[in-house]
Amino acid sequence: IDWIIEFNEVKDLSEEERTAFVDRIVVEKFRVEQKLNSMTQEERKENMDMVSQYKLLDFKLDSLIDFFWVKQGNIELPADFKQEKGIRKQIKTKFNK
Repeated sequence: IDWIIEFNEVKDLSEEERTAFVDRIVVEKFRVEQKLNSMTQEERKENMDMVSQYKLLDFKLDSLIDFFWVKQGNIELPADFKQEKGIRKQIKTKFNK
C-alpha cells in the first residue's frame, strides 16, 4: 500500500510544499512515461514493473487531487478515516480481513 498518499503526512504541508510534492510525482511520472514510450511492445512486456509504476504514480496524483478537495472542504472524509491511525492503517486493516 505504499502507493497510497497518507493524509497525516500531507495535511499540514504548506502550499509550496504541496506543490513541490506534486511536482516530484509529475517529474517521476514523466520520466517513466518517456522510458515506456521509447520501448517496443516486447520491451514493455519485459518491464511490466515500469507500467505498474506509471499507473501507481498516476494514482498518487489522483489521490492528491482528492486530498486538495478534502483540504478545501469540498469532500468530507468518513469518520473512521479521521482517526489518528491514518488512512494506510485503516485500509490495511479493512483489506487484510
